[in-house]
Amino acid sequence: MNLGEIADIRSGLVLSRKQASADSPQAIRYHQLSLRAVKAEGEIAPAELEPYFAKEPLSMDYLTQPNDIVVRLTAPYTAVLIDDTTRNLVITSNFVVIRIRGTELMPGYLYWYLNTPKAKRQIYQNTTKSMISSVNARYFCRLELQLPSPEIQRQMEALRRGKDNDYDDKIGNRTRSLERLRQLSR
Repeated sequence: MNLGEIADIRSGLVLSRKQASADSPQAIRYHQLSLRAVKAEGEIAPAELEPYFAKEPLSMDYLTQPNDIVVRLTAPYTAVLIDDTTRNLVITSNFVVIRIRGTELMPGYLYWYLNTPKAKRQIYQNTTKSMISSVNARYFCRLELQLPSPEIQRQMEALRRGKDNDYDDKIGNRTRSLERLRQLSR
């Protein structure tokens, strides 16, 4: 199944199209998601968010919402999962935003998958060969996914967050669970 079949995928905002000067009385202040703010671990550093002044209210298409997955379009192609603490940030054209439709795919699982070595290799293989390698946002529409059951997706999400779950209790060994995650990520 292609990711584009179960998610809405779009590039971020070209900032110059909506930008106002900071001293304009009509300027609306936002915080923008910058490349520097996205850390290699898949987290957003709030101190690195930059102010952005818009000349009009921005469409929700360009603002982060909980359960969005935002991916850098340049190396290292890190994905971040948006939660309530990182909502309403301006998504710039340096990123693609993925909004899952339905319940077949869980945001936490997709976030985990996009940050695995296997997914990163696929992305690197589909980059443009220019001075700064980047991936086209349309690549994510064609990204082929093998979806595990919702239960396995939940288990993987719990492991990613480092919490115990029923699966760990049954096995009695977290090491086995982590090994399974490594195997699935290859």
